[in-house]
Amino acid sequence: MKTGRANGDEEAKEPREWDAVVIMAPYVLIMQVPIVVKSVSIHQAALRMPANQVLQRLRSCKGILLIELMVSLGLIGLVVTGAIVGLLTSNRMAAVNRAMTGARMVVERNIETALNAPYTATVLPAILQTTTTTGVTWDDDGGGDNLVNILVQDSAGTNNFLKGTLTRIVTVEANPQNAPIRRITFRVSFIVRGNTHTSEMTTLRAIDDF
Repeated sequence: MKTGRANGDEEAKEPREWDAVVIMAPYVLIMQVPIVVKSVSIHQAALRMPANQVLQRLRSCKGILLIELMVSLGLIGLVVTGAIVGLLTSNRMAAVNRAMTGARMVVERNIETALNAPYTATVLPAILQTTTTTGVTWDDDGGGDNLVNILVQDSAGTNNFLKGTLTRIVTVEANPQNAPIRRITFRVSFIVRGNTHTSEMTTLRAIDDF
């Protein structure tokens, strides 16, 4: 049945069955064609999708974002852990280096004492008396405990003393002139963070009046 409009518009047609098929066709095609995520096309496709499929897509996206978040947090944790380990290792190495510097000062001090002590045919100071090849413990500070104090400055600038064992080794150095020359070695051993470290220095000393 046709009806006319008073304002002279075109006549309206009654809806027919094939009109519904034409209207539903885009939805059928959209459901069968895979959705490609490219710029604006995904938004246009989402607007044409039924509500239940849009919700399913959103749920799947939420799952992917959660996995990505967990992976990102894991990577950040690895980076932070590596940085902390690196800082701790650097701090340990710095502590050892500071202790080594203090230990070297101890052996240098004793080497200087041995070089400057009077040594003649009639005067032989105790620091130049010969020892075995393994040496003897030398208590240069006179504390009686056979230990030396190694000055160590921490990162805050505070002076601390680390205990160490100083060994003195003095042997006769053979030479073609048969001159009384002595080989003097000072070695200090100390423990830092459970590990034993040593600092050693050797020099030669000839008699003054040869």
